[in-house]
Amino acid sequence: ASPKTKPPARVAFHLCRSPSLRKPGKTMTTIHTARLLLRPFAADDLAALTALHERPEVARWLGDGCIPPPAATAARLESYRLARPFPAAILAITARDNPAALLGTILLKPIPLSAGESGGEEFEIGWHLHPDHWCNGYATEAANALLARARDAGLPHVVAVTYPANQRSQAVMRRLGMEACGLTRRYYNTETLLFVRRFDAPA
Repeated sequence: ASPKTKPPARVAFHLCRSPSLRKPGKTMTTIHTARLLLRPFAADDLAALTALHERPEVARWLGDGCIPPPAATAARLESYRLARPFPAAILAITARDNPAALLGTILLKPIPLSAGESGGEEFEIGWHLHPDHWCNGYATEAANALLARARDAGLPHVVAVTYPANQRSQAVMRRLGMEACGLTRRYYNTETLLFVRRFDAPA
């Protein structure tokens, strides 16, 4: 957290076990919103995904915070293109009137627990957009679509995690109706700020 701000309280957060909701088989989904087309990634997205990940203001929040080498981005694209059991999805954010141009990434997937943690499967929502497309509400619009997918699938809640200094993502999480639950080391073997969207509570 910024030295000028008081760090959030550290929490040990435990969520109820999610029921087994996956449908047989694996699916790749295309979702339409008012302005966006959320579509499966294609091999042709490599150049745009590389340009996205090479932006320092994006890379600082991904993994170790370093700009990934091209081979790492290529491998990440291949993982994005894998079909996933419902309701999981990793999709390209594009404009409805220009679906070939990549604006960013939106995901809903099981979140990895840190070593020593236990519990049922939990789903996380996450996103990153090219800085040229910030401040247009695209992350909120895309994330709302995947939250609706999670709710319709019967998930009791979805989590989101972010570095404490990532104020921009935290603002999106609040706009999504997610509750800030403090610092946790439950996921990814690192300390993050946890947000939760419970579907039995109003947004």
